[in-house]
Amino acid sequence: MTPHPSRHLLSLTFAVATQFMAVTFLLPLLPTLGIRSPWFESVFYLAHIVALPLLGRLADRFGTRKVLTLSLLGELTAFSLLLLPWTTVTVVIARVISGASSAILPVCFVFIRRHTKQDHELSRNIAVIMLGITAGSGLGALLSGIFFEEIRIAVGIVIGMSLTALSFLWTLPDEKKTVSTIPDPAKTKLQPWQQIRASRGILTMAGVFLFVSTGFFLYRTLLPFRFVEAEATGFGLAILSLGVSIAQTWLVLKPTRISSSLADYLGSLLIVEAGFVMGMLHTNFLLPSLFLVGVGIGSADVFGGSALARLTKKEKAGSSAGVVFGIGALGKLMGPSLAVLFVASPLTGSLFAVLFTLLGLLTGFFLMIRKE
Repeated sequence: MTPHPSRHLLSLTFAVATQFMAVTFLLPLLPTLGIRSPWFESVFYLAHIVALPLLGRLADRFGTRKVLTLSLLGELTAFSLLLLPWTTVTVVIARVISGASSAILPVCFVFIRRHTKQDHELSRNIAVIMLGITAGSGLGALLSGIFFEEIRIAVGIVIGMSLTALSFLWTLPDEKKTVSTIPDPAKTKLQPWQQIRASRGILTMAGVFLFVSTGFFLYRTLLPFRFVEAEATGFGLAILSLGVSIAQTWLVLKPTRISSSLADYLGSLLIVEAGFVMGMLHTNFLLPSLFLVGVGIGSADVFGGSALARLTKKEKAGSSAGVVFGIGALGKLMGPSLAVLFVASPLTGSLFAVLFTLLGLLTGFFLMIRKE
């Protein structure tokens, strides 16, 4: 008996959650690892960026299940290295492997783009996957914050979850062509000028992703330096993830049509900006502001993915999304790298985060005006 499609999505989401535990795992520990510890995050995201288009192309060719299996095996290798004594070399190698292995967003995009049959289902399915990312990211930071004195316990939990996720991958179907009513540029003959316009639209959206991710990851990497203790950082990041998860849960329950996704995406970015500013006003506002930022980011992840789906070809969704996400993910490298400059003055770095996000908003408005 073939598993129900919802079970396929849940299996995929669990694998995604496990993978993204690696993303925030070191954040609560950065102050204890030295003043240049943000570089550990930089090498993570460098590997992540390089792997995004590669894994997307592999998913187009070999399917979701095989690529996810490969990525989970890589994550197991990375966390096994963290069971050894921590040296600079060991941590860097582990973060490089983890960064490459967790570059699975284009892989998930392939699954959703091929297996979503109706327009209204798209934002819901993206929201479910994003909930997995949020849960994994929050749990990774929370585990390392709680077990920072016995960090190998946290590492062991991640390894156990990775093995469990591997055992669930058999439920995913082999990639097959499915009937979809979502507009697909691959089935529409475009004039040359229309093809150029579509390509510019994708690149413009990639620019929005780049500015916004730079601002967000700059802001998030500096959070440990605004809190006094590692436990407080873990709690703050958990609140951020809570806001993200609430927004994404709402979008699971109340999916929206992709026709309004770009405008909804820009509205979500305005909420992020408001959260950044609120957190800079006073330390007492920092925790509530993280919840607000989380709500904005959680909504933006879903609406941004929905808007991108309108521009990508179903049979090449992984390759297209890998390139777009790869450009956007440069911000994940730029943010932590810039954070090194602002360790002694995290508020100044937060101001730059506000400016980068504002650039993303302006670029997005430009794209919306051109589409209209």
